[in-house]
Amino acid sequence: MIKEGHAQKLTVPKFYARNMLFEFNITTTPKNATIRVMNIKPKYRYGMKLPFKEEGYDIEISKRGYKTIRDVVNLNSEGQHFHYALKR
Repeated sequence: MIKEGHAQKLTVPKFYARNMLFEFNITTTPKNATIRVMNIKPKYRYGMKLPFKEEGYDIEISKRGYKTIRDVVNLNSEGQHFHYALKR
């Protein structure tokens, strides 16, 4: 039982996570950067739902005049919101 005003961290075992979809959100500074998920066919869109993937999702974030960022992100039950700040 969780008392009012307290939080409990919950995780989903990988076996179950494989069958679930997780909301995937990326924000950037500056805004309007191009976000690509390199290892899936659909184009990235804010709030898209993706399944758990053991090797993670390969993302690329770019904007003219800024250094491109390449990263691998993992989706899980603890949070699927990522923020990246591009540098000149």
